[in-house]
Formats: sequence, structure tokens, C-alpha cells
Amino acid sequence: MQLAMGGGHFLIQKILLQSGKYQSTHTFVSTQYFFRQVNRKPFRKPYSRSIKKTTCLALITELPKAETPKIEISKPTLIYNSYNLDPNWRKDEDVNRILLLEPSHFKKFPIGSKVMKFILNLSKNISGIQIMVDEVSQLRLLYNDSPLRKGA
Repeated sequence: MQLAMGGGHFLIQKILLQSGKYQSTHTFVSTQYFFRQVNRKPFRKPYSRSIKKTTCLALITELPKAETPKIEISKPTLIYNSYNLDPNWRKDEDVNRILLLEPSHFKKFPIGSKVMKFILNLSKNISGIQIMVDEVSQLRLLYNDSPLRKGA
């Protein structure tokens, strides 16, 4: 049976499908096709033994060795991280620039040696940047006799 209808095409087709008088060949319209697929049992292939074995993956980020940065207390300090290495960020200002690599962050989100090398190479585009491998709380200790240190 071939139908040529306008706006009510899907409604009439649904009625004809339910009555069993019309077989649709369009997958997206055929409710009979849909219900046949829902009632099918999924094909289950037994897993091989090699897939069942699991191991605990322990990833460790190798952080670079870095000296303690020398900070001039009279200047503002800009803290960069691996997500913020914009060489144009306040580039015309005379400030302390520190690339902070926090071990706690890299313990939670480990990266490979090539990614670390990429971060370090990217930081070379920032003039006067110093690398600090420590927590942000330790950065505060570098400000001897400064207003930041008074609250500690």
C-alpha cells in the first residue's frame, strides 16, 4: 500500500502499523522494527582470560629540580602554572614571574615526561620566569618581613 499524505503522514502511518496493514521500510519511522530490536537479547561473547586480568596503574610525574626562586618583595608576583603560560600576560610590567609546579597537583593528575618538557620549553618564552617546584603555601614563606608573612 502506498500513501501520499501531507502533515498527518506519521499519525496515519502509526495507525496502519498498529493494525498490521502497512509495513514501513524506514528505520526511523518503523515502530515494528524498534520493538523487535528492544526485545532482542544482546549477543554476549565470553571474554578471553587476558582481558580479565587487571593491574593497578601507578603513574608518577617526574618534576624538574629547581632552586628556590629569588623574589623581590617590592614587586608584585605573577604565578604561572601549566595551564597559564601566556608570554603576553602583563609583559610590559616589572614583576616577579614564577612558574609554580605543585607536586600535589601532579600526584592527582600525573603527566608524562614529554608533557613536562613541553611545559618547561613553553615557559622559556616568558622573560624572567623562575621555576618553583613546591606548594603554593610554601611560596608565602619566601616573603620574609612582608605584609603577607605577618598573618602566618
